[in-house]
Amino acid sequence: GDSRAARPDGLGALVPVLIRCAGALNLNLDALSLNLKDDGESIDDICATQRSHAELLEATLQTCWHLLRGLRRAGLTQYRNTELLHALLLVAERLGSGLVGIRPGFASADPEFRLLWRHCLAWVCRVFRAWVQGFPEAAGGQLLQPLIRHSRVLPWHFLPGLLLLSTCGSLELLLPKVKHSFAMSAPGKAEASNDSLHSKPVLLPSGTRAGTPTSLVLSCGEAGGQNGESKTDKGRAKLFGQLWSTDAEAFDWEEIPDTTRAALAAAGDDALIRALARRPSAAGVAMALSLVHRVNARKERLSMDDMCEATALVTQCAVTSDALLHIVTAAAIEKLSAAGVPALGTVLSLAEAALNASDASAESGDAAMPDGADPYDGATGSSNVPRDPRDTRAVARILMLLARFGARSQRARRALAEYRAETLCLSVLAHTPVSSLPPPAITHAIRVLGLLFCSGPLGRTAEESKALAPSVPKFRMMSKSLSLLLNRTREDGPLAGPGAMAAALELLLRLNSTRSMCLNLLFSLSEDIGGGGSVPVGHPVNVSIGCAFKLGACGKRLAWELAQADEHWNATPRGSESEVEAEEALGSWLHVGELLIQLCQTVLVNCPTASVFLAVVQPGGAQPPETLDESVSKSVLSDLQAVLARITGRTQRAETVPLRAAALVGNLRALQRQLIDTKPGPPPPTLTREELAVPAFIRGGPRYTFGGPVSGAGGRRAAVEEGDEDALTSVVALFDAAAELEADVDWLTVAELDPAAPVAAGGARPVG
Repeated sequence: GDSRAARPDGLGALVPVLIRCAGALNLNLDALSLNLKDDGESIDDICATQRSHAELLEATLQTCWHLLRGLRRAGLTQYRNTELLHALLLVAERLGSGLVGIRPGFASADPEFRLLWRHCLAWVCRVFRAWVQGFPEAAGGQLLQPLIRHSRVLPWHFLPGLLLLSTCGSLELLLPKVKHSFAMSAPGKAEASNDSLHSKPVLLPSGTRAGTPTSLVLSCGEAGGQNGESKTDKGRAKLFGQLWSTDAEAFDWEEIPDTTRAALAAAGDDALIRALARRPSAAGVAMALSLVHRVNARKERLSMDDMCEATALVTQCAVTSDALLHIVTAAAIEKLSAAGVPALGTVLSLAEAALNASDASAESGDAAMPDGADPYDGATGSSNVPRDPRDTRAVARILMLLARFGARSQRARRALAEYRAETLCLSVLAHTPVSSLPPPAITHAIRVLGLLFCSGPLGRTAEESKALAPSVPKFRMMSKSLSLLLNRTREDGPLAGPGAMAAALELLLRLNSTRSMCLNLLFSLSEDIGGGGSVPVGHPVNVSIGCAFKLGACGKRLAWELAQADEHWNATPRGSESEVEAEEALGSWLHVGELLIQLCQTVLVNCPTASVFLAVVQPGGAQPPETLDESVSKSVLSDLQAVLARITGRTQRAETVPLRAAALVGNLRALQRQLIDTKPGPPPPTLTREELAVPAFIRGGPRYTFGGPVSGAGGRRAAVEEGDEDALTSVVALFDAAAELEADVDWLTVAELDPAAPVAAGGARPVG
């Protein structure tokens, strides 16, 4: 009857403290404020209660972390505590759904309390990571399975669940030791076998308003060992790791002969069972305990159904309008992709479905169109039916997610290449009309292309990088798409904005920084030069002018945009908010001009003759002149030079803009002088194979880091690589990236419309 016998010890004693802190952090301030006259409690007292419990929670979580590490160092191979796990999930849900801690703009949160709140959430992630990585033998069934199931219950569980999943460390501990692969399959298409596991069908998002039943299939390269080795825990772990599915019941419970059962007991993992199996008199007891161990082993495995649910969860969250959930989803997709789960493929399929959703809208909207109206524009072939802005904004958010995902690591960029993400990006660039997509969609599609085409090697080895490297025809096709975007005129329809043009010029600049790639984009080859060592050194290759990109119309369009922006800036009242906005708009177009002139200088340096450069910068299909004189050089970007000269005289307005314009005028004059000094004459009829040989990968220019700098050919983050990174550092980086994203103009542009607001014709936001 001693009450101390029922009192929990160690980590179990901390569970009530965690639950109490979780309850205190979830105090409803609005409800309590209504009763202030009755109980005399003030808002300050409530906030002080929350702060004190947050401090207690941080200390408790630190204690849990140290105790888990101590248990591991003491030699404990497994640690089970369901109550502690549930308490951690409860605390993560309270912290993740609390606006006071993770929303920097929340009015009632002072910076110190917000920092304390974030530290508590970071310590929850750190404790969960220490538990998963410290006791990996059964982490799949004991920890990750409850986490995934908890994450799918309610929408406000998405963020804390994915945050814990993305910061729990490597998932390789779950995977088979043999060669294996994951794939998504329609129900009933993949046949069950002894070397595969299938999940139950899960409704996977196949569009912004539709879903498709899909199963996740794990296929292994071999079916285990001989003589019943696959029936042992070691044999099964080698084949399937910690994964399990209901269609493997026969494999798990197939009848085993008594002689084999005794041998399995003797070779088991449990020391007591092995010791008993050595004695003939205790062999029956060893076999019985082995069966009990076999039954319990199922609880230590992660169901394939849950893996499929996790894939559906990140796919659903890929279109979220919540900034922090957007950041966490990118990290979770990287985690699943590293384990081989095709979560990225499902996200790309969702983006393609949202991009093509206007076709379905057109079919369903024909009956609502006026009589005699043509549902399709004959000039462009595009639908005149108003597009749902929710689809186009979803495409833009997914592209922003892909750009952020690819910037995280080399492994993420390799996944983008394996799933051919460039197909989606090129479809976005070719989408008509351009105005149907938000400007950030085009900008981030170009950024994803930059991550795929010129961000260093994609593979783990030189051979793998060569296999994943895009071919020269694909480089030319991408350059033509960028050229069409840059050279659109007002007669062609809606034009791209300064952000998209700057991204396109920057990508072309990075490509042309490598001379061999620049020559491949300027010339059409008469033969394939990928023949290897059989081609002799200096072998001439017949070439002809075939520019994959041109800049003539781009220069004229830029001159017109600068003139319009300059007139608007000059007409705004001084010191007003409209003047600041006009100056920012003018500065964005000046940035486009800086990139254009820098690209022209790079192309001119790599051109064998001046006539090749003139074929790039001259508007239309005009042939380069046979002779090169001063009048020809001054005609290059002359419209742009005249506008820039006018902007340099706006010194009474500001200093920065005129100085930038003056620097551009100087660079343009230097380009014209450089053109005169370039070798004259017609384009060369041949080039050597060495001049045209493209390296295995293109690198140049800054990468898109999105709050997490990337350095080195291996693509390591500035934090630490996944094997030894600290969860605290990782969580803080996610919070910082979310704060930057919430202030990003592109993100605010593609944030979801208010669900209560009606969709206006043409996708415009209703004006109140």
